[in-house]
Amino acid sequence: MLSFSVDSYYNQNMDLENHVVFGKPSNLNTKSTPLADNLSKIFEMDHKNNSNNSNNSQEVVKKPNHTEFYPNKTFTLIGKNIDLGIAPDKQVLVWTFNGTMPGPTIKVTEKENITVKFINQSPNPHTIHFHGYHDELNDGIGPMVLPGQTYLYNITGQPSGVLLYYCDVMPTSQHIKMGMYGALLIEPQRKITNLTPAKEFLMVLSEFNLEKQSSIIADYYLINGYADQYLHHPIEALQNELVRIYIVNAGVNSPISLHFHGTLIKDYPSGLWSNNYTIAQSVLIGPGDASIIEAKWSYPGNYLFHSHGYQQEHGSRGMIKISPNSGNFSSNTGFNNSQIGKQYELISKLQSTNVTPKSNNYTVSDSIHKNSFDLDSLLKRSLDNNTAYISIAQNSALPNNNIFYAPSTINISKGQEVKWTNSDSFIHTVTSGDPSSGGNGEFDSGTIAPKGSFTTIFMNEGEYSYYCVYHPWMFGSVIVK
Repeated sequence: MLSFSVDSYYNQNMDLENHVVFGKPSNLNTKSTPLADNLSKIFEMDHKNNSNNSNNSQEVVKKPNHTEFYPNKTFTLIGKNIDLGIAPDKQVLVWTFNGTMPGPTIKVTEKENITVKFINQSPNPHTIHFHGYHDELNDGIGPMVLPGQTYLYNITGQPSGVLLYYCDVMPTSQHIKMGMYGALLIEPQRKITNLTPAKEFLMVLSEFNLEKQSSIIADYYLINGYADQYLHHPIEALQNELVRIYIVNAGVNSPISLHFHGTLIKDYPSGLWSNNYTIAQSVLIGPGDASIIEAKWSYPGNYLFHSHGYQQEHGSRGMIKISPNSGNFSSNTGFNNSQIGKQYELISKLQSTNVTPKSNNYTVSDSIHKNSFDLDSLLKRSLDNNTAYISIAQNSALPNNNIFYAPSTINISKGQEVKWTNSDSFIHTVTSGDPSSGGNGEFDSGTIAPKGSFTTIFMNEGEYSYYCVYHPWMFGSVIVK
């Protein structure tokens, strides 16, 4: 029997962008002895990991190898319990791989051998189960990796596409909903699908309950572990640029129907490049399944994407900002432009700081209303002539609500500033005009995300009516004297 610690055999270097550890194969013979000599579990001290701290012992769960295995890369995943933010001002205890939810994306090439070293620093037993091809010993059903133990998973990257990994300790749904999940991205060894270079993103969909994880209906339906993060930090691409999004549904109860405004999509079912694509309006992804989608946007603008139904009202929304193509961009660069590393950095930042996200300028506008700009009036503003506040009320997106803009009518002085704050859980606008005739161009907030705001200075006397483009039963007025 041979069991080995990869750290002892490799000179490792961290690739921060892909969050992986690379290793160079050694000349060591890794042949296993007959399986009859193996025990189902053998524990051995990892002296390398304990050389600096004799009080922090760590056991390596040893397992038999049926064949020779020379890993090209080693990925280290550490199980740990931690408090993370999943929404503005909402911090919860989660179970994680490497301190984020989802865990790091494991990115390999098809047929590449990898070792995933799992170090369990949490107080709970865990495993890692990978979707795809592998043998029984690396299936992640057993043995359970107990607190303080390490286990080596040896797998080969196949098939090409995007797959799920997660903890498979019972109750599995609890371990997944608590945060023990991530994406395995396997790039094709050969361009069997004639992949066109694209700007690439990853979306891992999941569910979270604040109190009872066994509940079928979740409190939050998250994209990359944080509610509505892409309303505040939109995905960006250029007009007619090919966008490729790898999508994994780590949820345990609900299929997700994901829709992207302003375009149709190519959908590679189950996230496998070997599958024929279809042209789709929305992509339906069951729990534990995946999809790869490709799309282009012909017109510049800000486009919503969301799951259809209950989920979009509980965290599963975002924006794609399509900028005009100046003519300097060519889609035939020959290389993919991966944004997955940057997405992981954003996840880490939002979950660790847990502050109300600052929206980009198209979701929180700071325009100045002016027909004739009166600089003297602006300079004479004082503490007696400060900001007036209007709240976009909770549940104002519902037509039977009693209040929408609060107050619905406000009286201010010439040169005074008005600030609208979105206190609802839905997106809204503050658009001058009325629903019957449409906007008149005086002022327009654009999309205001939940907790976002819009500020305008009124320099001229008069009465200004406004409404919400998304919910036209919402209207109000500002009277300037």
